[in-house]
Amino acid sequence: KFDTRLKIATIMVQFCEEADDESGLTFWSYVVDALLVLGDGGMSDEESGEEDVVIDGVNTKQDVKKVTVLWFRHETFEPIFKQVDETPKVELKIFTQQGRLSVKRIRSNIFDKRDPPKGLPQDIFRQEYLDGLFPYQRKQFRILTKKRFPIPTMN
Repeated sequence: KFDTRLKIATIMVQFCEEADDESGLTFWSYVVDALLVLGDGGMSDEESGEEDVVIDGVNTKQDVKKVTVLWFRHETFEPIFKQVDETPKVELKIFTQQGRLSVKRIRSNIFDKRDPPKGLPQDIFRQEYLDGLFPYQRKQFRILTKKRFPIPTMN
């Protein structure tokens, strides 16, 4: 997931540079920075599941991946990464389907309570998560209080 998102964001940075799209360049550069700070350990997991669908009038089940919500990660990252994940489906002139179709991913409200990667800036964290930590846990996770990582306000 990390590699795919980084590839999408990097392609979009290049596209925005070539198109002189300042706001797009700002957004996609931020996405690249966020991905590099969070790393693979800062990406949400997926659980296998099924969804009821109707194909040619016949009710059937379709395999899906339920994307979990990382409890430690600031909630602003959810819509940002959703946009990253949806971009190849929207920007068809930039991205072309290669290989077999991927399994449909649906956002879930399942919280993944795993520990965060060590050494993340404090800004990366959901405030409720930080409020629930003991001082020894903050030390254990090496949460960086002096290194800042701005969190944008989402419209």
